[in-house]
Amino acid sequence: MLDRAGINQIGRNLKNAGTLGLSMRLRLFLFLIVLVITMVLGIIAILFFTGILTAGIDESAKLLEKEFSRTFRKASEQYGQFSVHAVEYSKELSKSVENKLHGLGLNVTDLQSHPEILEDLIGCEYERALFSLQKSKCSGIFMILNATVNPKIENAENSRVGLFIKNMEPNILSSSSPTILILRGFPSIGRKYNLPLHAQWRMEFDITDASYYHMPIEQAAEHTLPLSRLYYWSPAFFLPGTSEEIML
Repeated sequence: MLDRAGINQIGRNLKNAGTLGLSMRLRLFLFLIVLVITMVLGIIAILFFTGILTAGIDESAKLLEKEFSRTFRKASEQYGQFSVHAVEYSKELSKSVENKLHGLGLNVTDLQSHPEILEDLIGCEYERALFSLQKSKCSGIFMILNATVNPKIENAENSRVGLFIKNMEPNILSSSSPTILILRGFPSIGRKYNLPLHAQWRMEFDITDASYYHMPIEQAAEHTLPLSRLYYWSPAFFLPGTSEEIML
């Protein structure tokens, strides 16, 4: 039989066990957490196996695919329209330049031998370029002649005279603030038409590794093709000396 001292020792041990163990409130809280997690997992499993959850994912994927196709089709149509405008502008520009040179008793191959006519020749084409730019709603338009103003300057073999008009707001038909800038070209054009020069303006183009310049010329030299088959879209690149990322 246990004496009084033994009974007291057992009581103290039980008391210590209750103190070191989990309280009833904490046990109930943990039980509720386990119950909630089990219910959530059960609901997810039911939605997954019945197809309700995967149906939503499949529907979202179809919507994204449809939106991508629509965007791609719209971009293709837009670039097709740009190409049509570019070919039309090229035809008019070529005819205009040839007529002006013919009036001076020159042809295209004489351009480099007469750098004194380049400024007037390009300046006369500004209004045509601006009209084509606004008509096409592009962000820029350019022309390059196979000549340089000063063949003695450094890197003259890769320098070509021309005109690049930048439209900062191509989707705005009219604006109180000027949106047309001269990115490449003679500064006299800007003065004549009250146009600011771009902050990264240069007078001539650097055609070093310029596929948009070399490839059409090479194709025209190798093949007798109409202009409608000689246009070329370059990959996006930064115009040398600027932070302008463009496709020409």
